[in-house]
Amino acid sequence: MSYFWQRDDSQGSGNGQGGKARSIGLLRSLGWRTPPVIVVANTLFQYLTKAFPPAEWPNQPADLERIDRITDALLSQPFPRNLETELSAELDGFGQSATRFSVRSSFATEADARSLAAGVYESRINIGRASVAAAIRSVLASAVAPGAIAYAQHAGLDPFAGPFAVLVHPYIDGNAHGHAIRDTVGVSFMVLAGTLSREHRAAIESNLESLPEAATPCEVEWVTDQEGPVFLQWRPHVPPPPQPDWLGYDFLPSTEQPADWHWDAAHNPLPLSPAQAGLVQIVDDRCRIGIRQRVLGGYLFYRIDPDVPTVGPIDLCAFFDVLESDANVALKQLSDPPELESAIELLVRFYQPLFGMLGPAAKMARQDLLDFLAASGLQTFAPDLLLAVPSHATLRMQLFAEMQTVPGETRSAQALLDAIGDEASVWDVAEPTRRETMTWRRVALAESISSLKKNASRAEHARHAVLNAIDESKHEIFLIRLQMARDATAVGENDDALYARIVAPLRVALLHLGRTLCKRGHLDRPESIFFLPLPILRRLADGSMGGETIMSYVSQNQAEREHFLRAPPPLGRNARSERAGVSGIGTGGRTIGTVFHHEPGRFDYPDDAVLVAITLLPTELPLLRPIAIVTETGGLYGHVAAQARERGLPTVIGCIGACAHLTPGTRVIVDADAGVVIPVETY
Repeated sequence: MSYFWQRDDSQGSGNGQGGKARSIGLLRSLGWRTPPVIVVANTLFQYLTKAFPPAEWPNQPADLERIDRITDALLSQPFPRNLETELSAELDGFGQSATRFSVRSSFATEADARSLAAGVYESRINIGRASVAAAIRSVLASAVAPGAIAYAQHAGLDPFAGPFAVLVHPYIDGNAHGHAIRDTVGVSFMVLAGTLSREHRAAIESNLESLPEAATPCEVEWVTDQEGPVFLQWRPHVPPPPQPDWLGYDFLPSTEQPADWHWDAAHNPLPLSPAQAGLVQIVDDRCRIGIRQRVLGGYLFYRIDPDVPTVGPIDLCAFFDVLESDANVALKQLSDPPELESAIELLVRFYQPLFGMLGPAAKMARQDLLDFLAASGLQTFAPDLLLAVPSHATLRMQLFAEMQTVPGETRSAQALLDAIGDEASVWDVAEPTRRETMTWRRVALAESISSLKKNASRAEHARHAVLNAIDESKHEIFLIRLQMARDATAVGENDDALYARIVAPLRVALLHLGRTLCKRGHLDRPESIFFLPLPILRRLADGSMGGETIMSYVSQNQAEREHFLRAPPPLGRNARSERAGVSGIGTGGRTIGTVFHHEPGRFDYPDDAVLVAITLLPTELPLLRPIAIVTETGGLYGHVAAQARERGLPTVIGCIGACAHLTPGTRVIVDADAGVVIPVETY
């Protein structure tokens, strides 16, 4: 029995030769220049593993014991009698000039549009004649590595269906080596080593352009020598997926244009709970604040509302003080626990003046200062002029810092929160507040009195610098506009705290309703209440609806939110310059997940893991099941990108600094359409 097929014929020898050998036969039939090859047939793999019946073949990559036994057989089982003699004769057939060789896998589960197997199986390049037999063993053993088994399973293939053939050809010590891709756009090149001459580039392009339409898109591996390009492999190319319109825009009425709506990621970068989405609808229907709001694909969007009357100048601090006083009175008048309808009316009552009057007036005051500074060419001082403004935010910093620095300080956490107010990390009634989670300690460690003092000094320095730079006749108007802008900055920080206080009763009312429904056996836990639409919540609260069927709504909305997390709105390439993120080359797709720095050998990451690494080995990639991948190295046609495209994983490669800038545990938006990764916390 011969264990080799000579491949000097034009068509090859059928499916038993495997992917790479079959592709060389195809290229040779087209008249392309290819190396002479021999193929170690699948019969050798069968011979070395004949002691293992089908029942003993591992069906999961975790079956390490069985994998090890088969690997040992492939590496140590004696070759068939006369095989090495036959191999020597086959190598002689390449001629005396062939002293170095390449030994490459040619398996069934590669070089197919479903399974390109980029880097999954082993190849041994530029080895001496005496090492060829051992290299053949090593390549065959790579077929049963855990990563190879997992890769085939991802592609829906039988990892052990075969053939397991090995391709051997003389090593070509060329002056350039790389890949070329032909797709619907044209031909692109990835040069891995050396310099590709203009003449050789044109020759490769000509060959690719001569391919029939059915063979596109495709990728070829080439090496060039003095005579021109030599083609080592052809395979289908899986291009980046098309970038479809975001499906969230389908929620817009036909009279609305997506371009008019903007994702409000600054306040809510994650999908809203159904309860919060209902509140958005209520305030949009009943309040006019200069913008319209709508939930699209689970996310909060806004557009400018041109029908709102312009707000004139007001005494911002006095207006806020009256508003806060009225809110305090209204909050005390609520029952304990609050009734849902009363809590909704409280929100609507104060939402309009907070965001329809106070917000626009504060924006106008800040713009007046910027216009004044710009007229004198002094706009660079604007950021420092608005530092260290006394506000809710600076009070919080001072109190937290005092707890860390004042000896004997006994202020309790509850007293601290009573002094600064309670709030959640995002604007969603479903989000637990600081009082519930007691996360104030983390903030305390991050803030200090020294930073406040430095900021106050910078603000005073900027004020003197502007006064020295402008004419004395303009001092008074500058100081007036500066004070109004600083008041606007304080109000801009204080109104968020007041908003948090007027929303808090809604969360209390809903959690009380959730506990009641839990006691009746209608909910699994009180927090599930936030996954019910607001109209249903109102009917449950007034008793006009029973709770027997509500868990079906909860389950449906929880699943829908998970879907929304996997399909966030597009960020756009300019997001990198605006936010503290990283950028690189994207393979297509978007999702939101949690950063994990990859630890070699670890494969048990959570379901929402975004794996961040310098690079990932092609043999370990199939064993990983992240929601997205970010690497500092790699190219659009490298092994990470190729496997990511096959598996539909949003992946951004070439993100220099990703490991330093993306902290483990951080929630990030991975936009592999735009090639950017942005931490949610930066919004």
